[in-house]
Amino acid sequence: MNFLKKIFKAKKSKLNFDDNQRHEQHPNLLNESAEKAKHEIELTEEKRIQLIEELAKNGLENDSKLYEEFDPLLKDAARLIVQTRVASTSLIQRRMKIGYNRAGQLMDQLEKIGVVGANIGFKAREVLIKSEDELENFIQNELKSSKNNIQSFYNKYQEEIERKRNEYLEQKLLQEIQKEKNIIKQELLDKERKRNLQREAYKELVDEGLILNQPVDKEWNREPIPQDIMDKVWNRDGGCCVKCGSKENLEFDHIIPFSKGGANTYRNLQILCKKCNIEKSNKIG
Repeated sequence: MNFLKKIFKAKKSKLNFDDNQRHEQHPNLLNESAEKAKHEIELTEEKRIQLIEELAKNGLENDSKLYEEFDPLLKDAARLIVQTRVASTSLIQRRMKIGYNRAGQLMDQLEKIGVVGANIGFKAREVLIKSEDELENFIQNELKSSKNNIQSFYNKYQEEIERKRNEYLEQKLLQEIQKEKNIIKQELLDKERKRNLQREAYKELVDEGLILNQPVDKEWNREPIPQDIMDKVWNRDGGCCVKCGSKENLEFDHIIPFSKGGANTYRNLQILCKKCNIEKSNKIG
């Protein structure tokens, strides 16, 4: 994220300003200060919390969003600018044979890392790097500085960052579960709505005299046979299969199958053994 670079670049800029004033008189002090600045990053509480949140959400190593990626041609563009001493977008476009927009983005990145100066009106940009050797060292250190500083920050606040990360993961899991639950709820509501419409449609067809039998629908609830009806049928049929006379594995069978509109009435029920009931299947009789 852009704000990450701004956080760490602010400290570096202040160091460079002070170094220019003290370089000649205190060279050793300069080196000590620079080394110390690499490890001691001063952040406001607001920035510290913001960075912890960012690391917890996006991670340190695997999320490319955490670090602003530089164009792969950045080094070549920087060498071209330093060699020619001309900070020109048109030069980059022409010599590197790329589009003008990409050349402009390269120039912006060169300004961001300090290879060229800012674009001020019609005035040509200043080339800030004096030699190719200086350029190589400068680019290498600049490209690594932000990531090294963030790694140092992560090491210091690792426990807090990981705690936040676990909170985000738990929250994400709960959101996914709720999302799945909502989908299931909607499916059940749609199914119930369809069942109600089927019942209403069936009743209308019966009322209009267009159908006589109940439609097959396994999801419709079948009412249990009342106990007094079962007792009457059992006594009537003598407690044995009306087809073969067997008294083993007896079952109550609908003469007109339930799937074809048969009811749980005394006249529509009979006793069959399991074998005869299977053979009868859903036939009437």
